[in-house]
Amino acid sequence: MPIEEELLNKLKLDDFTPAKIVDNLKLVPEIFDFLKLKENLLGRSKGLVTYITAITIWAFRKKYKNMLRKIPESFLEKLWESFKDTNKKDIFDVPYKIEPNMWKYFLSLIYLEAKRDNWDKMELLIAATVYAPILLGCCWIFYPEEDLLKVEEVWKEKN
Repeated sequence: MPIEEELLNKLKLDDFTPAKIVDNLKLVPEIFDFLKLKENLLGRSKGLVTYITAITIWAFRKKYKNMLRKIPESFLEKLWESFKDTNKKDIFDVPYKIEPNMWKYFLSLIYLEAKRDNWDKMELLIAATVYAPILLGCCWIFYPEEDLLKVEEVWKEKN
């Protein structure tokens, strides 16, 4: 069951201070560590991807309340490898089909920043290849088991 737009509309961006960002990231150390590993790749998108990641964790916590499971070791890295494989042109349909509102939220913020700062397409692609595994990692952590089956079906279809 995807995050609803209404929940994202309740988010007060001005209240999302650096301290709140860190608090949310610390709740999921596997995601925090993954972001740290990829920060050199992210370049100018690093701050915004970190910000959106914290918002994503916040949204999943608001909707699902409890983390149900930990991310298996190297899970995010394996997902990242799949997303960075440019031969799989429709791989980014996966996060859209699973979490359309969060994926659209990410894309809207990242495109606005890219347009404002004149990023090239590679910077956008790298931001997406880092955020997509994070989004799916949040699904893994928070989704009830029956919803994980949908994730698996979509992943098998596209990968």
